Amino acid sequence: MAYDVLVIGDSSIDQYLELESVEIHEDLKMKQPEICFVHGSKVPVKTFASTLAGNACHVAVGLQRLNINTAIYTELGEDQNGSRFIEKYKSYGINTHLCRQNKGVDTNVHTIIWGKGDRTIFSYHYPYKYEVEFTKLPQISWVFYTSLADGFETFQADLVKYLNANPSIGLAFNPGTYHMRAGTGKLLNVLKRTDILFVNREEAYAIIGLPTGLSAAQTELHEKLQKLGPKKTVITNGKHGSSASDGESYEEMPIIKVAEPIVDKTGAGDAFAAAFMAAIYYKKSLKEALLWGTKNSASIVKCVGCIDGLLTKKEITS
Repeated sequence: MAYDVLVIGDSSIDQYLELESVEIHEDLKMKQPEICFVHGSKVPVKTFASTLAGNACHVAVGLQRLNINTAIYTELGEDQNGSRFIEKYKSYGINTHLCRQNKGVDTNVHTIIWGKGDRTIFSYHYPYKYEVEFTKLPQISWVFYTSLADGFETFQADLVKYLNANPSIGLAFNPGTYHMRAGTGKLLNVLKRTDILFVNREEAYAIIGLPTGLSAAQTELHEKLQKLGPKKTVITNGKHGSSASDGESYEEMPIIKVAEPIVDKTGAGDAFAAAFMAAIYYKKSLKEALLWGTKNSASIVKCVGCIDGLLTKKEITS
């Protein structure tokens, strides 16, 4: 059975803890605001929620809701959570024949401290052995490659080899935590083969090796990223919106202002990437692809857990 997009990446259960009170400390000496707890104390939790998540999960569901025939390769534990993922993917119409449940292993779980419109994520990735028999895959139009655990390099090399042997297959790449931690040198092979690269501004700086204190224009970031191989580059920049370039055209898009309160920003980047890629699949312009991404990311911040807010094709085009 052929499908439009194969999404590759980890899935995880997100456990949300909304604290009864959150004090955020920030001053001029801090690069980022901080939340603090007294070590050894018991911290009251106001609400608790558990949702299906992970970059690959968000993107796969996002694409499928936009009428893109999607399959997912993800490693799971042989546990209740792993089965929960497979059942949910099937309910959305996502092909799960590449999902693997590993005996004696728990499915990834992320714990999220949630409050005041933002979150802090405690991320756990089991070091799975990633394997796909690429030569046995059915016809594919695109691969969307995203977050994997430490030790992804051998799998990535096999993926690039497969893609190089099948030049008609497009590749979208959204690096995860361990990709970024490994450094640009470990990403060069996949960057050279990438058709669409999705990063935020901080990740763009890290990949091209710019000091974080140095101010660089968005156009400069796109140019430097494309020198590493990607044909199209997409950079999100929080409240400052997003931009995209294909080496000839350059477009920017402001955010869509969402009425307070903003409930949860988790997965906004994944929602953006899924919708942008869907727009490109449907032969839309860079400008329209940015608009699709912006609409989708704005839609998911009003609820806990990213899946429920993802837009359908009818909703995103209205």
